[in-house]
Amino acid sequence: MFIAIYGKKIWYEIYGAEYHDTLLYLHGGPGASCLDFVNQAKALSEKMRVVILDQLGVLRSEAIAENESYSMEYQIEMLEEMRKSLGIEKWSILGHSYGGMLAVLYAHAYPNSIQKIILECPSLWFEDSARATAEYLSEHIHSLNNPQAVKLCEKIKSADYQDKAEAVWDLSALLGYVTDMELRFYLHSISLEEYERNMDTSDIADEMWSKGERH
Repeated sequence: MFIAIYGKKIWYEIYGAEYHDTLLYLHGGPGASCLDFVNQAKALSEKMRVVILDQLGVLRSEAIAENESYSMEYQIEMLEEMRKSLGIEKWSILGHSYGGMLAVLYAHAYPNSIQKIILECPSLWFEDSARATAEYLSEHIHSLNNPQAVKLCEKIKSADYQDKAEAVWDLSALLGYVTDMELRFYLHSISLEEYERNMDTSDIADEMWSKGERH
């Protein structure tokens, strides 16, 4: 379903609506979605209300226009407005990866709106996350025998980034070299096929995926 926040269409779902205690799930990325959290939301909804959403500019939510201003602070304001619109007094937040950074900023900006925050593999400082990912992928990247990929991987591992955007673009480029998709998605105890079977993409059109690049 959709909700209008500041005139923007945001896609969301609520599970366990009969419960008072509420958990908001903030997906990672930037540019990912809550698509892979649906089964977890259904399981958790046996004990609590769970709200999941695609952030502005992601998948089923409204795209971010080319000349539109966007920031994490704006996303946080949208989340707070969404809380009010849904009539939720307080909620807990589960932030995954980039969503962990959003969760911490949200709790700092609106502490009275939060019960608890849960950080699942959070990216709290993107430059450090980029270095950690490069270390994780290093063996695979070197096995590709691609000098450009190796050079970029070694740069990320040792760079003292002054510009967060440069770290974002470098990491995105490095991930583009990864040929092992189980590594790309950080899968360990589950195969890529099993992971994909856990997601229902029947209503997802191809053009929806490209929105996340701008986000």
